[in-house]
Amino acid sequence: MQDILYNINSVEESYGESGLTGTIQIYERINQIAQYIDTRADQLNDYEKEELKDRLRKLIDLNHLIREELEKQEEELTQAASKLLIVVR
Repeated sequence: MQDILYNINSVEESYGESGLTGTIQIYERINQIAQYIDTRADQLNDYEKEELKDRLRKLIDLNHLIREELEKQEEELTQAASKLLIVVR
């Protein structure tokens, strides 16, 4: 039991903060690109528009992958938690 509790604490401390930081950094990049487009949309040539569109698409795809992974992990956690409730009753 001690090992399991240690592993849970270790994951939270080691990866929780860095995972959140990475997600925030992705948002910051998306926000920077969106602001750049808002302020310069009428000045961009076709090449720049395509480049920005491709980068936004990659960030959106990355966002979807992260969301899917987090949803999968949440489902596993929910299943584990529901098993605890069944055992406790």
